[in-house]
Amino acid sequence: MKHIIFFLFTFFLINSLFGQSNTMTIEGQIVGYNKQLTLHYALDNYFEEGNIATIKTDSLGRFKIQKKINKTAFFVMYFNSQGMTHTCRLIVQPGNYYSFISKGIDENEYKINYTPDIYSHQMINDNSVSYFKLDLGQMLFNLIDDGTRGALYHDSWDLMKPDSLMNTLRNRISDQLMKFQQLLKNGDITKDYFEIAKLNVEYTNAYRLAVTISDSWYLKRYKIDDTVIVKKLLAIYPSIFEMFPVNKEVKLQNHFCFDRYVDLYLEYLADCKTGHFIPQIRKGAEAVKPLLESEAYLNNQAYQVYNERKTMSYMASFGLNSADLGRKLLKEQPKIDNSTAFFINNVLIRNADEFNKLSDKKMPDNVIILDENDSINSFNQLCNIMTGNAFLIDIWGSWCPSCRYQFQFQDTLKPFLNRHGIKMVYIAFEYGNSREVWKNFIKGYKLEGYHFISNDKFKNDIKKHVGELQKVPTYIIVDKNGKVVETDAFFPSQSKELIGQLIKILNL
Repeated sequence: MKHIIFFLFTFFLINSLFGQSNTMTIEGQIVGYNKQLTLHYALDNYFEEGNIATIKTDSLGRFKIQKKINKTAFFVMYFNSQGMTHTCRLIVQPGNYYSFISKGIDENEYKINYTPDIYSHQMINDNSVSYFKLDLGQMLFNLIDDGTRGALYHDSWDLMKPDSLMNTLRNRISDQLMKFQQLLKNGDITKDYFEIAKLNVEYTNAYRLAVTISDSWYLKRYKIDDTVIVKKLLAIYPSIFEMFPVNKEVKLQNHFCFDRYVDLYLEYLADCKTGHFIPQIRKGAEAVKPLLESEAYLNNQAYQVYNERKTMSYMASFGLNSADLGRKLLKEQPKIDNSTAFFINNVLIRNADEFNKLSDKKMPDNVIILDENDSINSFNQLCNIMTGNAFLIDIWGSWCPSCRYQFQFQDTLKPFLNRHGIKMVYIAFEYGNSREVWKNFIKGYKLEGYHFISNDKFKNDIKKHVGELQKVPTYIIVDKNGKVVETDAFFPSQSKELIGQLIKILNL
C-alpha cells in the first residue's frame, strides 16, 4: 500500500510539473545583492528588449516568474546596478522549468563574453525522477551575441582582405551551428529550438559583417582610401542580403536583434533607387524615413514589432508628420501593450503635435538666419560677418540628442555673453531635407544668435582652422580678430568652467 501511495504521489507531482500543465516557470538569482530589487524583464512571443514587466526579488536577489504559454516564447532580462550588468535570454517552452544564477559583469566592459549559469528541469528515462541540469543549449544561445558592441565588431573582420570575407562568414556560421547540431543529436535541444538558434547564428553574423562594411562608408575613422578595396566591398555588401534575405518567409521576429539587420537592409534598398548602390549618410528623422517602408518585406508579426519601434523612434526624432504616423500605428495595431499605447498617445504624439505647430510661428527676436538667401561657404566669410566681435560656435545637429540637451543651459550662459559682447553662432550639420525641422528646433529652444546649415564647402574649409571635427556637439571659441583660440571648449552644461575658459582665453 505504501508503495502505491508513493507511486501515485510521484505520478501526480511529475504530471503537475510536466504533464498537462502549460505553466512555464523561470526562477533566478542575482548574486551579490542582499536587499530587495526590482528587475525588468520581457516575456513574449518575440524577443522584446524593452522593460515591459517588473518583478521584486527577495533579500538574496532571488525571484520566480510563472506564466501559462501555449507555444515557444522568448524571455529577456536586463539588470544594471552598482557597476554590474546582468543579462539573460531564454527560449522557453510550455510546461518547462528554467533556473539561472547571474554573477554579472563590469558594466564598463565593451565585450561581455558572459552568460549566466542556466539550468532546466530534466527527467530520466523511466519518468520517475526529475532533476536540474546545466542547460548547455540556453547558455550557448546567450553567447551567439556575446555583447560585443560598436567598434569591437571591426576587430574580427579584416576589410583589407575583402576576397576572404564571405568565406569567413560561412565558416563562422558553420562552426557555431555545429555545436547546436551536436546538442540536437544528443537530444539536449528540440528541433524547434535548433531552428531558432540557427536563425540567430546566421543573421547575427551577417549583421556583424554588414555593419562593419557599412561603417567604412559612414564613419570617418573607418574610412578606407584604397579604391580597389572600396569597390570590392560595394560588390560584397549586396551578397550578404542575398544569402540572408529579409522577406515574409523568414521569421525574423525570432531573432534577438532583427531590427538592426532590417535597418541595414532597408537603407541599402533606399540607396539603390537610382539603379546603383550609393551609400548615403542619414541622421535623426532622416535616418528613420526609409525604415518606415518595411511592410512589403516582413511577415505580419515582425512588421508589427518593427513598425512600432521605428514609428516611435521617428516621433522621438520629431520627423515631419510623425504625429500622424503615431495615430496610424495605434489604429492599425490596436493590441499594442497598454503602457506603450499610453506613452505614444500622451507623450510622443502630443510632443510631435506641439513641435509641428512651430512651423507656423515666427522666428524669435534676435535670431539671424545667415543662409536664408546666400550660402556660407568659408570660415573667413563667417568672420567677415562677425567683424569686431568674439564669438562662441556651437557645432550641432537637429538629429543629435546630446546637442539638444545643451540648449537647456543657454540661459545660464546668456547674461555673461551679452555683458561681454560675445556672439553665439550655431552651425548645424544636417542630413537630408530637414531645414524645416532645423528651424523648428531654433524656435522651440529660442536660440538667439546667428544660424546656418553647413554645406560641404564650409565643412571642408573649417578643417583648415579647427582640424577634423571629432564629435558633435563641439564648441569653438573665436576672438574678435577672427582667430580660433579654442577648438574644444567646455559645454554650456559646464557653465562655470566655460565662463572661466572664456575669461582666460579672451582676456576679459
